[in-house]
Amino acid sequence: MNPEISIIVPVYKTEQYLKHCLDSILVQTFKNFECILIDDGSPDICPAICDEYVRKDNRFKVIHQKNAGVSAARNAGLDIAQGKYIGFVDSDDWIDSDMYQTMYTNITDTKSDIFICGIYGKKTKRTKRKLTSDSALIELFAPDGFGGYSFNKLVKKEIIELYPKVRYNTSVSYHEDTLFLYILLQRSKLICWYSIPLYHYVNNPDSITSQYGLTKPAKNAIQLLDNLEMNEKRKKLKKMIKTGKQCFCVTILIQYLKRGEIHSQEFYDIYRKIDFRFLLFNKRISIKRKLYCVILLTPLKYIF
Repeated sequence: MNPEISIIVPVYKTEQYLKHCLDSILVQTFKNFECILIDDGSPDICPAICDEYVRKDNRFKVIHQKNAGVSAARNAGLDIAQGKYIGFVDSDDWIDSDMYQTMYTNITDTKSDIFICGIYGKKTKRTKRKLTSDSALIELFAPDGFGGYSFNKLVKKEIIELYPKVRYNTSVSYHEDTLFLYILLQRSKLICWYSIPLYHYVNNPDSITSQYGLTKPAKNAIQLLDNLEMNEKRKKLKKMIKTGKQCFCVTILIQYLKRGEIHSQEFYDIYRKIDFRFLLFNKRISIKRKLYCVILLTPLKYIF
């Protein structure tokens, strides 16, 4: 029998977190799953750990491939997934033991195309809602929405495999999951968002942002959001994409401030993209983020 859920786990340089991650999948109260591990050419002991779990439980599978990035790794998992539903877990994170049981029960009971749960430590509005495609796209970019992450979603495989098949864009190194979800939400009729947290996100110092600094992923993400905003025809969604992009720019600049890198050309390039008036008078923006805008405005008028 084919599994009901395929859980795809890209693995790269996470040896200190990987066993905790895989153990949290191993003890799921929902049993009918396959876990596809994609060893993306990891240079540490991660490949051996993957092989260990494959020997331990026949629901685990592993693909060892040359390093090609997280998008290519997730695509490799999608290409062989047998489940009716697809979930993703990052190999430095872990999940509650009842996460997939809760998600599966909700997505089947509501006959949704996508089910979205909450993430520990990530601030969103408290909600249990059924969303249309358009309203879900709004919440994708909203400051207090469910976020463009892959790992807190359970997706009906058939909407991924509709022609043309949806895969991660391997030329995008940051916000690639937002782009993937943006396409899937447009194909969906019903999305269930239940903000109860089930997923534990770990701040890994070896993440993409930490490895490459802020500049490369930030510019990549801003370019992606620029393109989405430019090509979007729906006014409400266009405004929300702009809101999401503006909030992202503010967040990145605050990180530059904390690192003492405000004199760099990269800082100035991102700073010029911020529409402070738009943010300060936007009802969807939190007081905290508006305070960040004031912090950015006050000293910098003397610098530039």
